[in-house]
Amino acid sequence: MTPLVLLLAAAQAGLLLWGAIHLSNVALRPKALGPLCWALVTLALPLGIARAGADQDRYRALCGAGDGLILALSVAGVRVWAVKREEGLLSLEYQETLRRAAAAAEAAAQAQQAAQLQAAAAALEARATAEGKPKPADPNRPARHLTPSLLRGGAPSPRLPPALRT
Repeated sequence: MTPLVLLLAAAQAGLLLWGAIHLSNVALRPKALGPLCWALVTLALPLGIARAGADQDRYRALCGAGDGLILALSVAGVRVWAVKREEGLLSLEYQETLRRAAAAAEAAAQAQQAAQLQAAAAALEARATAEGKPKPADPNRPARHLTPSLLRGGAPSPRLPPALRT
């Protein structure tokens, strides 16, 4: 084998692999026109290498047209299968993560609600005990009198200064 045939075989293998990647992108991407054009271009080059190097290749090291297409399609099929399987596993993992996050959020909400209920119960208990006991009188405040009725002559209003009586 000559170094030229080895170089052509390596280039053909690389181009077939690159063409297989573009073919698998046709199946994996929603817009398939760009990857389809690139796949046709990258598959045309190794087929051209096989046709041009056929007279130099006595040991059949280069792939023929049919062999190259079958090889590229099988590699593309395996890549599509592997990517779809990995996407399925990732979506299951993502759903499990979402379920765990929702359970944690629910537990936190229940804990917060329980804390609020406990605080409200403590406030009600404190209010009930405070209402049950009379407030202590402040000795520094002056005694207040009820405002008398205008019809009865009673004590003067604590808000007004006392009138002088003579």
